[in-house]
Amino acid sequence: MPPIQAPAMRPSPFRSPAGGIWTDFFLLAEPGAVPQARRFTEAYLRHRRLMALSDTVALVASELVTNAVRLTSASPLTEADDLAIVALRVRLTPASLFVEVWDRDPRRPILTHANALDEGGRGLALVATLAKAWDYYPCDAATAGKVVWAEIAIESVTS
Repeated sequence: MPPIQAPAMRPSPFRSPAGGIWTDFFLLAEPGAVPQARRFTEAYLRHRRLMALSDTVALVASELVTNAVRLTSASPLTEADDLAIVALRVRLTPASLFVEVWDRDPRRPILTHANALDEGGRGLALVATLAKAWDYYPCDAATAGKVVWAEIAIESVTS
């Protein structure tokens, strides 16, 4: 399935970074978005010759996109929404690679500690383990929602 184009009438949900090289990918908020996000990050890393980061970045992207799809699918569309979409940004700086995922649910992500028998609830804990840092920021009123991001150190994987 080809990537979904960002609706032209909406501003980007991501903050303008001060530096780095980035690319954005918009996906339908459905289960198929997760493998698409993995393939997208793997292609980006292959292009940038950073394949040593591939497993880590693909896993982080998968977990963040899974959460975004779940939250977006659970909220009803408004008249302003033409599609239920999520957005993924991969941003490269000299020292780190950032995975940023937008969804339209404005609530703060909650790091939970799942029990051994729980079926879910491990995604952000996994991201917190793999990433140098992670957090979120709310989007402005024109875009709504939030962006959850994770920073993966490049030197720890490629050196």
